[in-house]
Amino acid sequence: MKKIYSLLIFCVALMTMAQAVAQESHPGVRYDGSITIDLFGSKTTLENQSVYIVNSADGTSCEFALYDFSLDGESSIGSIEVPNVKIVSGADNIKNYSGAKDGIELAKGDIIANCTLDGTETSDGTMAMNIHVVWVMDPTNPESNVPIEVTFNGKKVPGQTSGIDDIATSADAKVVKVYNQNGMELSEPAKGLNIVVYSDGTVVKIMNTK
Repeated sequence: MKKIYSLLIFCVALMTMAQAVAQESHPGVRYDGSITIDLFGSKTTLENQSVYIVNSADGTSCEFALYDFSLDGESSIGSIEVPNVKIVSGADNIKNYSGAKDGIELAKGDIIANCTLDGTETSDGTMAMNIHVVWVMDPTNPESNVPIEVTFNGKKVPGQTSGIDDIATSADAKVVKVYNQNGMELSEPAKGLNIVVYSDGTVVKIMNTK
């Protein structure tokens, strides 16, 4: 009964994803658009949805995040975050994304999900991302898994910096401060998310994988 209830929570959550709470507090570049959920062959499209990308320092990988699943717009049951997503540039400056993350805990650990994703982003910031979510009912019995296909279609919100290809600093700007994601000042960039402040006032979020 508990597993059935958890599945119902997960299904309803996916179909009622509220727009992320306090979007500006999340690291990375925000993309706004719509999400289509295919569950048991029934498709539902939700508007005003957002995903986030935090690029690595060299631009060859990123962290993808779909934050704050919510049933009531206030109480989150968790987020899907996929680190080390590969980025490969193709023809016409199209970025190709691919990555995976197993063991994502949702609903306070009542739900364990695996996720793989693949998608593209065009030079104008238009993104199409396929998020393949699998709820693992029984790790010893793959046939009991529940697949849920989530598709995001949207576009990068203007006026943001990715930490890689959109940094706009003056020619003589220098790094004056570096912080981690918790706001603690660092003596130098550390592994993970770094918030870098330049002398011209520019603030850039950079994901350092080294």
